Amino acid sequence: MIKKIISQLKIFFQLIKTDLIIFKKDALGGIIDTIIWVSILLFVTSHLYPKLGMPLNYGVIYLLGTIVSCSLFETESNVVSIISDIEGNNNISYQATLPIKSNFVFLKNAISSACKAMTLAIVIIPLGKIFLWQRLNLSLFSPIKFLIMFVTIGIFAGIFSIFMSSLVKGMKQIDIVWFRVLFPLWMLGGTFFPWYAVYKLSPKFAYLFLLNPVIYASEGMRVAILGQQNYINFWLCLSAMWFSVFIFGFFGIKRLKKRLDFI
Repeated sequence: MIKKIISQLKIFFQLIKTDLIIFKKDALGGIIDTIIWVSILLFVTSHLYPKLGMPLNYGVIYLLGTIVSCSLFETESNVVSIISDIEGNNNISYQATLPIKSNFVFLKNAISSACKAMTLAIVIIPLGKIFLWQRLNLSLFSPIKFLIMFVTIGIFAGIFSIFMSSLVKGMKQIDIVWFRVLFPLWMLGGTFFPWYAVYKLSPKFAYLFLLNPVIYASEGMRVAILGQQNYINFWLCLSAMWFSVFIFGFFGIKRLKKRLDFI
């Protein structure tokens, strides 16, 4: 029994390794794209917006939201990859024939996606420090909390892409992923604002926003870097994120297995 589990894990990690080797070829280009994207956003939010009356620290607020954005945007890319594979080569079905549990095939995809998203997002904090300098106070930075939340956000994005892939019927419906799901979650997920700002405006709306798992990712990342004050409790954010991972993972894998006739 133990040998069988070890054998399956070896195949599981080998599949992840294969995905990352393929990603390695495009990683540099993805990192360059992220640097350009984040640099322009930080220039606008930290230097132009204050001239228009926005608070001086708005660039800091938005910076930490871009880490979440980077992972969330990778979700759409992964959904496209999964759906195009199902409609094309169908490698995912081939992988299910390997001596490995079918659940591992989907988890492999989610973890590979998480690794890709984290690789692209890792440059964001150094860029933020360059653009914001003294405005980005790292005296309360918690490396442990940052690492835990950073990895959790990546895994959530990977699992969520599995769930979204189970809902999309084909490439013709791929725009639904962005316009009907990712965009609302992103805009209302605290990327541009802290949750307590919404609470001051309207407690009813603020509590409604708590149904959005992205709000916990944004708040948790801000706590890890800026400290607990004025943000949702870090451990509550972490618990909510992992609850979302299990819920979306359970239903996403179940639906995809049914769609692909996996046993």
